Amino acid sequence: MRLLPAFLSACALAAAQSIEAQSFRYELPSVVSDTVIPIVIPASAPPHSLKVSARAAAADKSSGWALMFVADTDTMSVNLNIRQAGYFDPFDHSDATVSVMSGHKKIGSATFTSELASSPGEYNTLTVNISSRHITISGGHRHLARLLDIDNPLPVVPARVMFEAKGKVEVSEMTASVIPVPELVAATAWTAQEIADYLTTSPLDPIEGYWDYLDRNTTPRRAREGGRYTLAIVKSKDRPGTYDILYLSGARVYSDKWMPAMRKGRLIPTDYIDHYDLEWIDATFRLRTLDMHASVEQSSILTLSFHLLHSSLRFTLR
Repeated sequence: MRLLPAFLSACALAAAQSIEAQSFRYELPSVVSDTVIPIVIPASAPPHSLKVSARAAAADKSSGWALMFVADTDTMSVNLNIRQAGYFDPFDHSDATVSVMSGHKKIGSATFTSELASSPGEYNTLTVNISSRHITISGGHRHLARLLDIDNPLPVVPARVMFEAKGKVEVSEMTASVIPVPELVAATAWTAQEIADYLTTSPLDPIEGYWDYLDRNTTPRRAREGGRYTLAIVKSKDRPGTYDILYLSGARVYSDKWMPAMRKGRLIPTDYIDHYDLEWIDATFRLRTLDMHASVEQSSILTLSFHLLHSSLRFTLR
């Protein structure tokens, strides 16, 4: 079994303040035989989950391929093997089997006659999504379908990935996506005490201060209530000319993860007095920036408008 390198051909890195996955595409040889190819995943923030996808075809009925995941000294592999029907058996059907091995122990397996192509030279895609607790395997010839759900035997998000060709295999595509720990999107240099000190000792813009939840106008099927927040608005430390919206209390969704002084959003001044472009981190730590704005009325009512969600939140200055 040979060991070949993979080349990282392009990577689309998400912005520092986004929870979107960091995605990487790899150039593998188009045809490989009895080969293991290490897939280098660039170092990033601690991963929340890892998604690896490959599209390949076994060149003959004795070939197969696998995605291997390594954490410390433990190895897990997701294998794809095809089997052709017996020539003289009219009741036999060709099939493809996906099996998961933890070391030498099989921990999951399923056989498919329609979702996956089962003839040599036909391409299949396998997509493996791994969190520290769970593994979801999807795959297909033309369309992805969920194939297996199992507990993660490692049980961490693996740091290393390999593509293994058993026999002759044609490779079309290889990608990986790393999703950071959700809370990192909301990290700031502020502390709750620093916020209190700043708001009581510094000259303030009219919009700076403590803002308490007043009411909401939401469309339930588009947006759910993440909490009745108490917020602080202060001049941003990392983006001059903008204002940080900092969380203090009131979260109902992920209340154990939202900590005081985390960023809940950002206000960006516009050419119009008391009107701002809005960036918002929702209750699940997803950054939203599209078609949102904020406005201040009577110097004491802050309205956050989310047009795509047909929803708004209002806060009052304490």
